[in-house]
Amino acid sequence: MLKINWTSQQLNFHSCEARKIIVIAFAGAAKSTSLIGYAQRYPLKRFLYLAFTRSVADEATQKFPKNVVCLSTHQLAWKTYRKIYQSKLGDNLRLTAVSKALDNNDDWTFVRIVTDTVTNYLCSASGDIDSTHLPAKHMSYIRKQSSTYYERIFTSAEEIWKRMIDPEDRSIPMLHDGYLKLFVLNNPDLSKQYDGVLLDEAQDTNPVGIQLLLLQSTQIIVVGDPHQSIFQFRNAVNALEHEFFEDAVSMYLTTSFRFGPATAHVANLLLSLKGETTKVVGGGPRTQIKTALPADTKKATYINRTVMGVIETALHFSTLGKRIYWVGKIESYQINDIADLYWLSTGQVENIKSSRLTNDYRTFDHYAKVAEDTKDIEMNRALRIVNGYDDLMVKLEQLRKMTVSKEADADVVVTTAHRCKGLEWPYIQLMEDFPDPLDPEMSRDESDAEINLLYVVLTRGMLMTAVNSIVIALMREARRREVAAEKETARLATLQSYA
Repeated sequence: MLKINWTSQQLNFHSCEARKIIVIAFAGAAKSTSLIGYAQRYPLKRFLYLAFTRSVADEATQKFPKNVVCLSTHQLAWKTYRKIYQSKLGDNLRLTAVSKALDNNDDWTFVRIVTDTVTNYLCSASGDIDSTHLPAKHMSYIRKQSSTYYERIFTSAEEIWKRMIDPEDRSIPMLHDGYLKLFVLNNPDLSKQYDGVLLDEAQDTNPVGIQLLLLQSTQIIVVGDPHQSIFQFRNAVNALEHEFFEDAVSMYLTTSFRFGPATAHVANLLLSLKGETTKVVGGGPRTQIKTALPADTKKATYINRTVMGVIETALHFSTLGKRIYWVGKIESYQINDIADLYWLSTGQVENIKSSRLTNDYRTFDHYAKVAEDTKDIEMNRALRIVNGYDDLMVKLEQLRKMTVSKEADADVVVTTAHRCKGLEWPYIQLMEDFPDPLDPEMSRDESDAEINLLYVVLTRGMLMTAVNSIVIALMREARRREVAAEKETARLATLQSYA
């Protein structure tokens, strides 16, 4: 049983028994602890805690009381489909697999469109594949094609989905989002087992996850921070703003226990650019804001926007003899895939460790053509790295040599901005590969998404945070707008006094 001096905001939440509750919890505001307190308040109720990832769910299992079952949404669905799809489970829908399943030769743009259409369908709340699932980035191309081409996209996407859900068909794997989609399509009733559902990280829920909630008659509590919505590229949406919750009781948790007033001040400046008026309160350690970490900083964390940036940061520190810990493990940063691609580019295929690369691509030029035609982000990222270093294998070997498996053994920690979400460190440095949210070429949604990402990164630091030039520019712009608004308010007040 937690013994905590709860804040008034937390106590208000704990006393609320409404069927639908929204809790907006700013960064570091102890949302998980608050949920634990809620479950303890009602020990006779049985709750299902739904997490964004399995690792978060596993960690929550160790912390929540016995009346709470902690699962990721995929774990919940997998319990139903494990026996059926265990032998054909896969992590992704490979372009080459889709091409072979459709007897497609070299129209890689079509293959990419079909693949993205299926992916969008899996994450959607829809029962059938339709035009809303077509990839937005290819719409200008699709509109120029014939009606036959248009219809062929849907018949092909339906064929891939049919093959995916067929336990006997090995040409297309069952994806994690695939069995979750099947689970929701079958209208599961969670009220038979639970009195309430607690959805964590609600700002990054995909539509199929929201549809799961809409099917339930239990109490539903969604917790999250709309300004930490950063996975739009994975089809995530903000459940906190869904029409289903229009009649929900809404409340805030604004006090962060991770950092102090200085970080809160910078966070509020960033969020003001999005129109947020509710303030983050720094109730934690007195964090210092710097433009660079001191040279003698012990075990600092360096946060890049891109995978390429992380690799370059790691390369820099490896040449200095620093031991490096990679958040998410080094393998998830494509290091092995990049090495294999390098050997393919030099024709030394005997050194390639993964047979999948040579099975899927005849030559390096073939790989490059598919990457160009499909605009696949990971493939093009790997190409940039392979083409960018003459002594690539020497550098990769040095990276592996200086990599440690335990964070406690590291001199520095490296991570992307997206991977650092939910984590915290004493000393952090924001690197310079973040785009400028004030860029006039950016749409409003793109700008807000980049501000969200900077806010997430900024709020990882507990004792010292070194901000980059982008954050400094945003702070200045936010302050400029504040001053302009104050002058306008004063001007209107003066006019009013003469009226």
